[in-house]
Amino acid sequence: MGNILFVCSQAKIRSRTAAIMCKTASNETKYCGTDVDADVPITRGMVDWADHIILMEQSHRNKVRRKFKGHSSKMQVWNIEDKYYFM
Repeated sequence: MGNILFVCSQAKIRSRTAAIMCKTASNETKYCGTDVDADVPITRGMVDWADHIILMEQSHRNKVRRKFKGHSSKMQVWNIEDKYYFM
């Protein structure tokens, strides 16, 4: 499956949980957030590294598309609301 980058706002709950839960022997996962004060802020290096970018909400996709042009084909929105706890 390749390298998968999970993206939410703060990189505390949704993207972190997804990265842990979706890691397998056949892929690598990382997580990050779109907010400036995220625990792990998104970087160009992360976006370039990813074969697939999974975004929790459409607003995250919009932010990433504006900041890092040319990666839309790697993006998929899962529509997971910010109402969960870690794991």
